[in-house]
Amino acid sequence: MRRISRVRCGLLALLLQAGTLSLGGGDGADAFGVHPHRRGAPESMSEDLDMMRLLVRSFFPAATPPVWQTEWGYSSAWYSGGDTDSTCLVQATLAVGEFLSSWIVGFPFMIYCDVRDDGTDPLDAEHNFELLTTAVCTGVSPEP
Repeated sequence: MRRISRVRCGLLALLLQAGTLSLGGGDGADAFGVHPHRRGAPESMSEDLDMMRLLVRSFFPAATPPVWQTEWGYSSAWYSGGDTDSTCLVQATLAVGEFLSSWIVGFPFMIYCDVRDDGTDPLDAEHNFELLTTAVCTGVSPEP
């Protein structure tokens, strides 16, 4: 399966949001939430955030609502199969960078995607966004 590049995906998101906002979809909003998931370096999010803030500001010049980071994470499955020590180390390193990047760009808070694994398949990205495996969470079974 081919993936859309980050730039093209970001452009598509901006076009969709621009259409929604131009139709009044953001009227009365207290904030706009973004999910800046990416496979690369967390600091690459700052350019995407600048574009999002410009977009919101262009539609709400008098009282611009803030842009919040409302979910972000890295799947260890993206880095050679999710359950090896080396892939978990890559994921943990990127998560620390994510926390620091969120702080540097001024997000008032950040939400990490999940705390514990949602499943047990080391190759399923959705099962491996978390920083704790289900085995670490004693007595906790994977979510359905």
